[in-house]
Formats: sequence, C-alpha cells, structure tokens
Amino acid sequence: MAWKVIDINTNQFVGDPGYQMRVVDPAGQEHLSDISGPGYADSTCPSCGDNRAMNMKVEFAPYVPGVYHIKLIRDGAQVSNEIEVTLADSPQQYVHVDFIPSK
Repeated sequence: MAWKVIDINTNQFVGDPGYQMRVVDPAGQEHLSDISGPGYADSTCPSCGDNRAMNMKVEFAPYVPGVYHIKLIRDGAQVSNEIEVTLADSPQQYVHVDFIPSK
C-alpha cells in the first residue's frame, strides 16, 4: 500500500496513485505490481480477520521460498528504500507492505 498523509495529527491517510512495487525473487526474476490507485480496497473481505487495505498487488507463480527484494518505484525510478523479506518453505506465505512517506 502506498499511503498519502491527509492529516498526521488525526492519523488520516489515503491511497496514493501512480506507484508500483518492484519485487525480485530468489531466482533473480523481476515482478512488477499493478499501478497503485487512489483510495484502497480490501485484500480479502471486510471483517475476515486477515484483511488489509491495499491499492496495488503483485502475484506470481510458482511459489519460491527464499529472500525477496522489494522497493517502490514511480515512473521507473526507485522512490523508497529496498526491503528484504524471507518466505518460508512451508507453509506458503504472503507479505503486506505499507509505504508511508517520511515527510
């Protein structure tokens, strides 16, 4: 989720459009998310217990355990620090990442 601050004092944020996640899997293959939109949607369904707000996603197969490198890009340029996540062999996992501006 790429967030835009509406009011930091009241903890109000909204989805920020025009961003993509660039994910490099353990085999070195690059995967791009869809482009973020304004607002957000539910990742599963409201009140499901595992629901998260999201405004972009990247899905690919097959599932490959190991270290993934993730960064946020806009117009092809990196606009965030790169993070690393390690996915286990079993059970299969997914990751939800929030990108929030530091200013």
